Amino acid sequence: MTYIGIDNGVTGSIGILDGDTSIFIETPIFKTLGYQKSKVRHINRIDVPALTKILSQYNPMTTRVLIERP
Repeated sequence: MTYIGIDNGVTGSIGILDGDTSIFIETPIFKTLGYQKSKVRHINRIDVPALTKILSQYNPMTTRVLIERP
């Protein structure tokens, strides 16, 4: 059984327990320009294709994913 714990948000992290192996990675993000109250600022966004690539390596029938409640 594989367990994946996800701390949500762009500053979060992902922990993966797969048998005797444990992996800890930062949530994949990319920076983009955004507008907040007429000012241009850099905003972090979750890189969905990169996150999908990480999670698709694991068999959904033997994996449990736990996500932090915001």
